[in-house]
Amino acid sequence: MLLQKRMPTRKLKEEHIESNKTIVLDDKVDEFIDWYFENMVKEHYTDIGENHLPTVMRNFIEKMAVWYELRYSNSEVNRLIGESNSESSEENLDRELLARDKFYDTKAFLDTLSFKEKCLFQNPEIYIDSNHKSAYVSLTSNGIVEQAEGVEEYTHFKIKDEDLQGLHINKIIQMLQEKGVVLPSKHELEAAINKAAKQIYQKEEMLNCVMYRIIERGGNRVGPRRAFLFAKEFGRNIDIPMIYGVDNSDPELRKFMNEYIKAGGSKELVCYVNYFSRAKKYDKRDTVTIQELIQTTTNDYTEEETALHQRMVNVLANQINTEETTKGKVKQLSLKNNM
Repeated sequence: MLLQKRMPTRKLKEEHIESNKTIVLDDKVDEFIDWYFENMVKEHYTDIGENHLPTVMRNFIEKMAVWYELRYSNSEVNRLIGESNSESSEENLDRELLARDKFYDTKAFLDTLSFKEKCLFQNPEIYIDSNHKSAYVSLTSNGIVEQAEGVEEYTHFKIKDEDLQGLHINKIIQMLQEKGVVLPSKHELEAAINKAAKQIYQKEEMLNCVMYRIIERGGNRVGPRRAFLFAKEFGRNIDIPMIYGVDNSDPELRKFMNEYIKAGGSKELVCYVNYFSRAKKYDKRDTVTIQELIQTTTNDYTEEETALHQRMVNVLANQINTEETTKGKVKQLSLKNNM
């Protein structure tokens, strides 16, 4: 009911693994713009709006990608991810993301947006009955009820406001029916739920498209690294920047992989090799897993890994010295007892 026609449900990661051809990120942006037109624009606006709004959405995606480039210059991206630091950690990197210059931070960016652009970031609200605006629920980006207001009064206390909290939007009508709440014939709740699902998808995929454009715009090294920062900050899938970030000539690749793994990435992730070195748009790329990359770069440890290995060596050396000392004392004691 909720995910109607032309709403893509396959994840890029799954599509990438199963596909016989390279999944080009710019095509993913085009697919979203097509979906946006069919589901959010077509037959909802005048002919002028139908012609204009898809371009407005594409321009906004580009605008946000450019903002993130200004926020994290090439040198800053390389400093945060490329340069090795034995004391660095995911926690330190997260602190860096939170402490960016206020001129370029997320709040400053959102403050510059028009009202219509700000609405692109808002999670939808659903009125239980379109004729009674006092009873509604607010949703998270995953379609979960975050807050309910006025539901108790509307249902004559058959359902408490907190009963809906944590419930997925698909379950709202079911709960109303189970509690014996009879909605008027023109309540439009089902239509509102379907619309909310589309709004949620629109916001999430819009942010994904920003990440795709960050990768493509930044090129073979900086693009995936900058997109990795974006993914961490905006709750995107960190696998995607890594999938497109394997450049065999990159001397800092191991360090990028290290940051990815520390952030919870999988060593089984399948990545394209040299995605940006295609002679033609759909040239098939070889693939490699993170684990395979680690095995082929055993002599290219980061300073952090080297320090960790050194600590392990020191611990083992201390254990060996302790054992040898203990054996020596036991041997001396045995000789003394035999004299």
